[in-house]
Amino acid sequence: MTVTGLSVTYPGRSAPAVGPLTFTAPHGLITALDGPSGAGKSTVLGVLAGTIGDGGGTTVSGRLSGLARDAIAWVPQHPVMVADSVLEEVMLYLGGGRGSDTPAAAMAATECLAAAAAGHLAGHHPAELSPGELRRVALARGLARIRSGATLLLLDEPTAHLDGVSAALVQDSIRALRARLPSSWWPTTSRPASWLTTWCLFPPAASQPPTPVLRCPGGA
Repeated sequence: MTVTGLSVTYPGRSAPAVGPLTFTAPHGLITALDGPSGAGKSTVLGVLAGTIGDGGGTTVSGRLSGLARDAIAWVPQHPVMVADSVLEEVMLYLGGGRGSDTPAAAMAATECLAAAAAGHLAGHHPAELSPGELRRVALARGLARIRSGATLLLLDEPTAHLDGVSAALVQDSIRALRARLPSSWWPTTSRPASWLTTWCLFPPAASQPPTPVLRCPGGA
């Protein structure tokens, strides 16, 4: 996937919130978009996920190539859920993103919830969940999309604004996903707490070098 000259300007602002930004995220690697709060990381992922676009006063310019919208699994910071139970919510993300209500789908959704340390939440209504629990269910939805054929997982600061216990549980879930990838492909940084990282995870491909961490400068 290649992003060329991406720039996003929101209504009422003369300066772009992001950009112009150019980068390449090779298939088979994990790309980290790193920067301080407010640098525009969530905006970049929103454009990639298709939740932010040109219109309604927002101006998006630039070019994306090598990105198939139907191949994306999206884990946003503030997930919105529509089903009457957590299990049904995750099932919506199976079947190539079209949902499935078969016993096999229920089993697959249960496994995704367990992988996200959220198995005990299966019978709950999403409205009953804490912010940390919602993040874990959102991660389970992303895992369900990967399981049903998505090839790109976008994680938008999955531990931001969580208490220590919730953040640790989400980190454990992501580490379990990380274990499926060669450790050399997982970029690490030693940033202060004010720096938060957004991840683009691609399924592994053999014999490729690590991807450098991309940084969004502050002030955007």
